Amino acid sequence: MRAAQLILRIGVNMIIRKILISLLFALIVTFGATAASAQWKELGQRTVNFTSDHDTIKAVWKKGPMTALKLLVTKAPVHFSRIIVTFANKETQEIAFDDFMKPGDEGRAIDLVGNTRVVDKVDFWYVTESMGKKKSRVTLYGRS
Repeated sequence: MRAAQLILRIGVNMIIRKILISLLFALIVTFGATAASAQWKELGQRTVNFTSDHDTIKAVWKKGPMTALKLLVTKAPVHFSRIIVTFANKETQEIAFDDFMKPGDEGRAIDLVGNTRVVDKVDFWYVTESMGKKKSRVTLYGRS
């Protein structure tokens, strides 16, 4: 009788272990898919020079709607004053963005108002703070 109980107990433990492993695998897959969908995607970039005060980045990645945007500055500093986002349906969102960004700085996440939206272009106004007349590169990222 003891041998039968021992075999039954081992069988139950193996079943429980398989169920727990399956649940853990499902959680990892679900979390991984959620994390991947929330990653930042490069939408476009623009080299800005010291003679302009306004530029536009046309979104090259339009495969899905975005919930937030952020900027990355490289090569030379830029002082941003405002941003206007134009969506695929031609609606716009103006964003007060008074930020000074040095090369290598990644801007704060800018939440987009309303339902997730497909970004068509982003206009931004700025002052370049370049020493030696270097051009800055501004890269636009979106999060779905």
